[in-house]
Amino acid sequence: MKSTAATILFLLCCCHGRLLAGERTYSVRIIDNGPSDAPLKASGDIVFHEELFQNAAKLHWDVNVTFTNVSSKTIVAYEAEIDSVPEYGSGMRYVDHTDFFFDPPNMLKEGSQRIRKFDTPYAVGKYNSSAPPVAATAKCTLLFVEFADGSSYGNSEWSKSLPKARRITLLRVQDLSRAYESGGETALKEAFGGALARADDPRPTLDQLRQLEADLKERGPAFVASKMKEFMLVGKERGLTEDN
Repeated sequence: MKSTAATILFLLCCCHGRLLAGERTYSVRIIDNGPSDAPLKASGDIVFHEELFQNAAKLHWDVNVTFTNVSSKTIVAYEAEIDSVPEYGSGMRYVDHTDFFFDPPNMLKEGSQRIRKFDTPYAVGKYNSSAPPVAATAKCTLLFVEFADGSSYGNSEWSKSLPKARRITLLRVQDLSRAYESGGETALKEAFGGALARADDPRPTLDQLRQLEADLKERGPAFVASKMKEFMLVGKERGLTEDN
């Protein structure tokens, strides 16, 4: 691990000049950028880890954000965009796409929260040592919310893709389930490879399949088989077919 870090530092110094200072860490509060009537509110902070070279800034972020349902309805899906700007270097944009359609127990009920904690890979941006730092900021903008009663708030390209994506997700899960039933874990892994190679599938479908594949690696085929049955049960209960 140390040798890898040393190699990265050496390459950065070769490309961007000598290191001016060791890593500096500071945090900013996430500001909810939505209107007062937005049904989902964001709070939390972003921690910036920064190293400055002669003509570049090396950065990565620790993101800690909590989404709170402040409406009187249960939330099925939402899309929110987090934009952050460090004092030096390039900013970061992260879009949280969350869909609980196939996972009803985790839908956001009135007053409930969803906590997201993650860090980003290192990124290298331009740095001008003669320029003063800018004020570091972090803001979250709510783009879309779908409620359990079928109503919605906002609109986006992702939200428009959800109905079709859910139908396709169900079809892919049915294929995966058949593969597991006929050939066990080996066949299921091969089926995941084929399903994730479909470049024309919508992003929400690929997101769901990637999560199932991660569950397979971390929790095993029996757990994934159980989740796939839940997907198919939800699809049946909601009358999800290719035509609706």
